[in-house]
Order: sequence, then structure tokens, then C-alpha cells
Amino acid sequence: MAYKTDYPTTVKNSTNGLRKLFESIDGNEFETWLANDSRPQKNKIYEVHISHDDVMGMSKYYWAKIVTLGQGKKGVEVFVPDLTNNKKIQTDEEDKKGNPIFLKGGMFYTGGVSPDDLYRDSTEKRSPINGWRVRFKETGAKVAATDGKHTAKQEAGSAYIFERALATNGWGTLAELKADKSTMKGLKEIYPELPDDWVDVYWKQHQVILNKFRGSQIREFKHKGGFMKYIGDLVVRNFGFSKKDNWNPADIWGIKNEAKVISIIEESVGKSQDSQTIEELNALLRGMYKNDTLVGISLKKVSGKEARWEEFNLEKITVEELDEYRYPNITMQIQLGKNMATDSIVWCKQGSGSGYKFQIRQNSKGESNLKWESTKIGASAARGGKAQVDMVIKLLNDKVSNNTFTANKHQNYPKNKIEFLKEKKPFTLDTWESMFEDVNKVADTGISTKKDFVDNISNLFDEDADVANSKLMQLTFLYNATKITPKKNKENFWTDMVFLSIKKGDKYGPFGKLY
Repeated sequence: MAYKTDYPTTVKNSTNGLRKLFESIDGNEFETWLANDSRPQKNKIYEVHISHDDVMGMSKYYWAKIVTLGQGKKGVEVFVPDLTNNKKIQTDEEDKKGNPIFLKGGMFYTGGVSPDDLYRDSTEKRSPINGWRVRFKETGAKVAATDGKHTAKQEAGSAYIFERALATNGWGTLAELKADKSTMKGLKEIYPELPDDWVDVYWKQHQVILNKFRGSQIREFKHKGGFMKYIGDLVVRNFGFSKKDNWNPADIWGIKNEAKVISIIEESVGKSQDSQTIEELNALLRGMYKNDTLVGISLKKVSGKEARWEEFNLEKITVEELDEYRYPNITMQIQLGKNMATDSIVWCKQGSGSGYKFQIRQNSKGESNLKWESTKIGASAARGGKAQVDMVIKLLNDKVSNNTFTANKHQNYPKNKIEFLKEKKPFTLDTWESMFEDVNKVADTGISTKKDFVDNISNLFDEDADVANSKLMQLTFLYNATKITPKKNKENFWTDMVFLSIKKGDKYGPFGKLY
């Protein structure tokens, strides 16, 4: 069997409850997603290959149970009944909330036994229940589109399609775009590996771009070199940012008269590294954005039925707008059970349930530092972005006296079980136990005693030392975050964290996000 199908195509090829299952999973955030190329069939195993980290991370879903499959591979197996013509099935209460697993008692398929023997209707007659068997299995393979070279080609493809769309007035249907031989030839020259799902993405993107820029004079979209290089060099050289994306996440720039735009910026703020501020540059760019001279665009892969457009930093933040980013409901999860996920989650919610979810995890596989990445709640594919690490540390230092998460350096934390258990300052075993007990009071850890914590972390060092190292880093961060008082200061901290990740605020440049 071939396993090359990506996440959006998997969702597209699924129906009914099976689609609900896949849509409930943040598949676009997985390191790897390689599904069976054949369409799912009822009562037959449909297999999806994902990374080890993604398998372990699935433990956050209430229906998922991590098991050991053949050859020692970790995985999750689940049965999703088809309820279309099975009205007598006793459904799980969670189903009333729109979740995908339906059987009473939270039963899930864990392998070995035929679903004919496991699942019956509520009359207890010996009639099998139709449905889908899904297996998520760890793999060492990688999705090619996750590497930087493919990302650059995808972004360059967007810039090309936008220019073609504005020159030709676009395409009424996806089929029309695919039938446009000249456009498709040019697109494949930029992106030779072009998968079919990305043609769909480009078509959805171009609809928004036509609506936004058809009446403007912007007809060029710069991806690299030229203005992209100029503005990146400027903010690093003059305004102290380590990289351009920490100021403005734009991947391409819609621009009218590139030479003139650069000349205006250079004359206004580019010549001095002392007297001008980033706020002055942002004010200048806001004016250019509003008169359709220069528009930065942050690109995210479109996974829904249509692309969306959202604008950031077009006005200075008002008190009223700031209130929209207050999160009185902060909840945390750091799984420390026997099958713990590699990440920790912080939900920042308003009374309505809207807000952002932070995923805290290793920046990359192996020994690495942490990253903080936000996702807008209710839009699993609409990632907010990563928070700048040095600013996260600064926020903690400002809010917490005696902050012990003073540096995001994995080298400062235990590398093995011996280092974890021995009395070595600043993190003695007593310190770890004390941090766990404090965090356990306010966060979902999946365990109740410090003995469980010590045993599970010790075992994890034997199995996957870099993950254990990362979990202790996550615990230390959350411990310090829980020390922020009073409640208003805690709300302000997480508001600032959201702003850092989505690049919102007076210190960040204006841009539109296409997702």
C-alpha cells in the first residue's frame, strides 16, 4: 500500500463520522501525515502514518489510547461507528458536543478483536455495527512539504498566482485554473513537485486576493530578494530585531512601484539607527497599507472550504481593542502520566470560549529548547505563530520575582535519570517534587502524587531522554507562570503572550493574514 495522502485530502476523502474524527484532529500541525492513498472503507483498517511525537501527543484526545503495535511501533486505533442508519446505538455523551467517538462508555477499538464482536446496537442483538477502523501509526518518514525548500516554493507559487489572477481576472472555478495550461506551466516551473491539494489552495487564495486588490494599483508580489531583503535587513540593523519575522510575519509583499517605496522608507527612517523608532516605521507602513502602496501578507495553508483574510496592526491599539484580548479563563495541561504527550497546552479563553491555545514543546526532535506557538481556538489550521523566546523570558522576569525559568536552555536541565534524581542545585529532586505539586493544583497532569511524577519521568528518561528533558523545562515554565499574581497580572501576561505570537501591537508591522 502507498501512504502519500496529506491531511486536507484525507479530510476531503472522508464522510460522516469519519470526517468528524479527522476534523477534530489538528492534522495540519502534525510533523508528518501520510495516509493510505485508498479511500477509507467501512470495517476495514484505514491507516495513517504520523511521527512518534504526534502519536504521543494524541493522548490529549479523550478517545485516544496509545498502544504498542507490531515491531514495537506506538499507535492509536479507534473505531468510528456510522450512525447514519444506526439510530439505536447508545452514544457517548461527548457526541452531543459534536465529538467524533460515539459508543457508550468511551469504548474504542484497540486491536485484536473483530469489531463484529465488540460493537452491538442497544438491543444487544448480534448484529454488527458498520463503521470505520482507523489506525494512527508512528513512522520515521517525513512529509516532504514540511521542509523549508518546499515552503519557499509554495510561497513563490502564491506570489505568481496572485499576479496572474490580477492580470487575467482570475478563474471562476478550480477546474478553470487547472485547465489554464499557461498558468499551470508557469506554476510547475516554480513548484515542480506541485501536489494537487496545493492547486486547490492557490485557487482559494486567489479569490480573496482578487476581492482585496482588484480595485487597487498593486499588481506585483515580492517573495524574496528586492524589497523582502531590504526590509528584513532594515529592521535587524536599525531596530534591534534578531530577524524580520519577529517584527512582521509577512511571507510576500504586494507592492506598487518597489523602487519608490524603498526610497520613501529609506528617506524617512532608513538612514539613522539612533533617532528613528520602530513605531515610526510602523506608522509609515500603515499609511502605505491603507493607500494600497505596500501590503505585507502572511500565508497559511488553506484547509477549509474557503480562504479567510484578517488584518493586523492597521491602527494603534485602543483600550477597547485591548479588552478583546483579555482572557479571564486560563487552563493548563501538562501530561505526566505513563504515556505522556511531548507537549503542554495552555488555553486562554474569554467567557464566550473564544481565544487562543498555546502549544509548548521542543523546537525540534532531539535535545532542543522550547517553543511557544499559538492557534486560534476553533480554527485548528489557523496558527497564530511563535512567540519570540527572549521576550517570553522578559515577560516572566517582569511578572515573577525570583523567576527560575531564566533561560530557554535545555543544557540547564537534567539529561538523564541520574541527574534528575540526584541532589544537584538549582533543581534538586525536592525542587522537582515541589514544582509538580504546585502545578498539579492548577493544571491537568493526569496523575495525583509526586511519586507517580518521579516514577514516570524516571522511566521516560530510560525510553526517550530528550522528551523527559523537555517535560521538565515545560514544568519549570508553567510553575513560574502559575506564580503570577494578582489575577489581573496573569491575564496581562497571557495577553502579552498572544500578542507576541500573533505579532499584534504597536511594535509590530501591519500585515494581512491569508489562511
